[in-house]
This record gives sequence, structure tokens and C-alpha cells, in this order.
Amino acid sequence: MDDDDLNDDMINGDGEEETEEEVNKRLEERAQVLGFKPQKEIIYNSLLPYCDKLDAESGAMWTEIKANFGKSIILRELRPGFITWSTRLSKYLKLYGFKFSKEDHVQLIKTLYAVLTMPDLDPWMTNRAASSMIGLLKRKELLTPEDLTLPWRPLYDLYERFMYSPFEAMGMVQYPQ
Repeated sequence: MDDDDLNDDMINGDGEEETEEEVNKRLEERAQVLGFKPQKEIIYNSLLPYCDKLDAESGAMWTEIKANFGKSIILRELRPGFITWSTRLSKYLKLYGFKFSKEDHVQLIKTLYAVLTMPDLDPWMTNRAASSMIGLLKRKELLTPEDLTLPWRPLYDLYERFMYSPFEAMGMVQYPQ
């Protein structure tokens, strides 16, 4: 846990500062309630009047996203399946933050990387997969190089395919903005 995490979590519901031990104890209790250690929740959700229902709501949404995201990729149903579930993933990140385990986080990034590096994926879908992956990689402090290392060569090949395409000059390929 870094200093930013502690500073965000050091004020309890009464507006009083907590000690580091109290924060760690509260976070451990939170991990026991959820069944996993959440990486970075949005702290202001605990101030909502229906905060007691948020864990069930976010858990159901996360389970649905994981299951259907995987199904859409296994079945290679990129439209509308992958689009729908990547949109819901973005919505989940905005509503609940990184309220999932580190293992789920790493697995989701690897899955998106596999989609991103699929051969002959059209530019719009590549952009969609890259945007979702950027959303998951945005918080650098959550993952270390030991947690996640991706090969660079497929990304370089993707760059070469799009930036030096002979089809763009002829107007045969349009890239998303």
C-alpha cells in the first residue's frame, strides 16, 4: 500500500483521521467481506445512502462482465458481444473503480492483449480493445512488472501494419479518430 492509498483511506465516516493500523484493519475486514482484496475502490461510494447494497450490485455486475466478456471472445463474437462487454467494463471502472482482485486485473489485461493482437482485426476493433486496455493500465501503482509483462513484438507488428499500410493511401482503410 502506497502513501496515496493511505491518504485516501485515512479519513473515516465521521471525518476523523485514522491511524495506519486502523486503515489496514479496515481494509482486511473489507477483503473478508468481499472474498478478495479490492485494488482501488472509489472511496466516495461509501458515502452514498445505498452503500450497503453496492457490494452486491458491483459483485453481480463484475461476475456478469467476466463471464460474458470471456464468452464473446471464445466464440469470436466481436460485434456486438465484445463491444457490449468492453463498454460495460468501462462503465464498471467509472462506477466502482478497480474493485476486483489483482488476479482478475492481470487476466483481463492478458485477454484484451490477445484480442488486440488478433490477426486481421479491423482498425475500429483494434482501437476499441486498446482503449479498454488503456483504462485497465491507467493506474500504474496497481501492477508491477512482476505481476504483468507483455511481449512487445506483437504490438510492434500491429504498429507496422497500421502505420505503413499501402491500403490507406488508396482510401481502402479508414482509421478511427
